[in-house]
Amino acid sequence: MSQQKRPLLRRTTEVLAPADEVFAYFANPEKLAEIWPSLIDVRDIVYDGDRPVSYAWTYKMAGVCFDGSARVTEYEPDRSYAVATAGGIHSWIRVSFLPHANSTVVHEEVEYEIPIPLLGRFAHRFVRRINEKELESIHANLKARLDAEPRVTGRGSVATLFRDPRHLP
Repeated sequence: MSQQKRPLLRRTTEVLAPADEVFAYFANPEKLAEIWPSLIDVRDIVYDGDRPVSYAWTYKMAGVCFDGSARVTEYEPDRSYAVATAGGIHSWIRVSFLPHANSTVVHEEVEYEIPIPLLGRFAHRFVRRINEKELESIHANLKARLDAEPRVTGRGSVATLFRDPRHLP
């Protein structure tokens, strides 16, 4: 994109799980489609040991499918993860994981280029709203998946952490 500034989206969410679990889930390309509603497919994942290096993806935005690739640009276990995507959509995603008491604060920043530059300001606002809702859904889904994970606590008792009081004993 030439002279135009790339949109920047930010989202912060507290997840009731340790940072190592949240990082391991979020930084695993095989899990992304479970929390990312418009991510249709992740394939051709290349690893260097346990660390993902790159993968191919298919993403659907406003009814249009885009294919592309992602390259992991930062991988600091339990702390930060970043990818750059190319192909149908160019984006830069950086996620940090901050341990906080018995939870993890997940902060994500996404910059992207509008794939159809000729549609004008209305299309840019429309695509931004779509992407804001998508980011909100990703974080809500991550929270729903990991907040409800049973885990051993203290002296071997199993606790399931739910925010919804209907699920508490």
